Amino acid sequence: MAAEDEGDGPVAALLRDGLDAEAPAEPAAALRQSVNTSWDASAERAALRDNLNAYLTREAAAYSGKENQWKNAQGEKSELAATQAKLLREAEELRRREELALVAKRERDAREQDRKRATDEREAALGALSQTLESHFTRLGADEANAARRQAELRARSDEAAARLEEVKAQDLQRRQAAAWLREEMVRSELEREEREAAIAATEATLRDELKRARDEREAAVATQTAAEGRHATAQMREDACLDREEAVEKRELGMDAMEAYLAAREAFAAEDERARHTLARDVDARAHAIAAADTLSKQRLAALGAKSEQLAATRDDLEALALKADERSRMADDRERQAQLAEERAKEEQARALALLAEAEAKRREAEKALEDALREAARKAEEALEKREALDREAELERRRLLELAEAKRRDLEKQYADELRKASDEAAGKRKQLENDILKRMDKLDDLKKEHEEKIESERARLHDLARHGEEQRREMLKDVSERAKDVAAREERVRTQKPRIITQTVTHHKEQPSLGAFGSYEPAASPAPTRSPPPSYGAQPTPAADPFTDPYDVAEAKAEDLYVEGETQEVVPQRKPRIGLGALAKLGGAASRARKAAAKKAREAEERAKKEAEAAAAKEAAAKREAEEAAAREAKAQAEAAEAARAEEEAKRLAEEAAAREAAALKAAEEAARAEEEAKREAEAAAAREAKAQEEAAEAARKLEELKRQEADAARIAEAEALAKEAAEKERKAQEASDEADRIAAEKAEAERIA
Repeated sequence: MAAEDEGDGPVAALLRDGLDAEAPAEPAAALRQSVNTSWDASAERAALRDNLNAYLTREAAAYSGKENQWKNAQGEKSELAATQAKLLREAEELRRREELALVAKRERDAREQDRKRATDEREAALGALSQTLESHFTRLGADEANAARRQAELRARSDEAAARLEEVKAQDLQRRQAAAWLREEMVRSELEREEREAAIAATEATLRDELKRARDEREAAVATQTAAEGRHATAQMREDACLDREEAVEKRELGMDAMEAYLAAREAFAAEDERARHTLARDVDARAHAIAAADTLSKQRLAALGAKSEQLAATRDDLEALALKADERSRMADDRERQAQLAEERAKEEQARALALLAEAEAKRREAEKALEDALREAARKAEEALEKREALDREAELERRRLLELAEAKRRDLEKQYADELRKASDEAAGKRKQLENDILKRMDKLDDLKKEHEEKIESERARLHDLARHGEEQRREMLKDVSERAKDVAAREERVRTQKPRIITQTVTHHKEQPSLGAFGSYEPAASPAPTRSPPPSYGAQPTPAADPFTDPYDVAEAKAEDLYVEGETQEVVPQRKPRIGLGALAKLGGAASRARKAAAKKAREAEERAKKEAEAAAAKEAAAKREAEEAAAREAKAQAEAAEAARAEEEAKRLAEEAAAREAAALKAAEEAARAEEEAKREAEAAAAREAKAQEEAAEAARKLEELKRQEADAARIAEAEALAKEAAEKERKAQEASDEADRIAAEKAEAERIA
């Protein structure tokens, strides 16, 4: 069994396939015939070459298997390196996620700062817009004040012109009275009286035209003031529209584009207001120029009236001279006196009618005052209610805003603290896991490097040993082939000698001067003495027992011993010189067995190394799976932290939205309060305007009464009474306008109250 276990080399194959040492012994003749004729050296060489090639093929296959194992180990190491790189990439990904979380937090902080900055800029822009509107309305107020001042100047000039006209009329009346006094003693002709009356009528018509023109100019000034009030109302409407725009702008979050659009709209609105202001200024200047031109024209007309009055005075002097010369005109004077009495009666009737109209105007004034007082009381009551509502809304909005801000701040603090704790914990765990993973990876890399070096050293040593064995086998093969060729030559020479020379029977004991080789099947052979020196065929020794096959017995030594024992030259056996020592097939078989054992040991070590590498790879895979699980857990914790951060951000956004809604409600309340204040101011302005109109109506009524008294004192004629009637009608019209203004103020107050109720 030991021989079969160690018989994997070429020597065992040679012993199995080549020489058969276990074959039974043959007779000497058959042996001689086999030795001399049947041994084929070329077949032996071919068998040896084939067996040696088979051995080398097996060794090459074993070496190739080891190389494949080494390649597999290299592949496993590359897989382990890839796994290590993957773990490093996952650690880098985890670190990158942490950095991204920090970057996201910084971006959120930056967005919050940008939002705060945008809010500040919006508030600054709204403040600037409010200042611009205030300055614009201040300029409008200044323009209105200038227009009112110019209108007052125009009215003063008109009053001055009216006063001068009254003075001219008074002078004319005095002259007429003087003429009447003179006409008591004079007699005037009818033609002169008609001419004088025509001149007086023309003068009165001229004065009436001048008064009409002055009245038209005053009405134009009033229309200008009305237009200015309309433009002021337009500006007020624009202000309301601007406030609506501001509210709309406050209701939405402004980005940079929206802010630019808002600024562009504000600039356009400011430009439009500037154009409106310039247009109003141009209109006021044009109206002022028109009023100045009308004033100049009225002055020119007054100068013309003065010249005409002087001309009339000269004409009157001429008439008086004619009256002094004409005594016959006394009758006409009596008639004129009678007509004067009739005119006085008519003047009394007109005065009574004027007094009735004045009483009616006074009653209407009292009614207007009462309605105005009621409107003022109602406006004051509504303003107080609006102020109370505004204060209540302010208090409620402030409390709601504070509560929401406190809730949002507490929620934000809790979420920030929780997020910071989770993030710090996750960061610490990830850092510890990453550090532990890096240490494990470094240890595995060191161990793998050591295993790699050890395996490479083993492979190099095995390769060197195999190369030595191959080289030694090649040398043995060459030496064996050389010995085989030498032995073949010796055998051929011996056969030639046997054929050519006469053999003799050995008659003496052959003494060998060399070590006796193992004879194998001929081990029990001892030569016997021949009875006669004659040549005879070799005796038959019969069947010899077959000994056990010795795998380390050299068959060439056996054959040589057989030849030397059977055939010798001459009378005595020549002493065969001792040959140089060489490695026999037995030693080669021993070397083959050692090589087989070494190969098996190397294969066993390779299997053990492979098993160890597999175990280490499994351990590395288990650690890698654990690292993956830890990385997944860290990623899950990070995702959870991010979700909590997103929830915190959403809660913060909700709190901000609630705060913005509270601010919007507060702004709406403020706007309602401002609307109420504006309504109150509008009512006050309307009341002041109504009071001013009432005062003006009273002044005009007083002026009318004064004029009536003056007409009563000076015995005014029908023209002055008609003028008084016109003034009374104008006063009634103004009273009606005052009543309409009071009704409009009541309507505006009702609309404001309805708007407050809706708000």
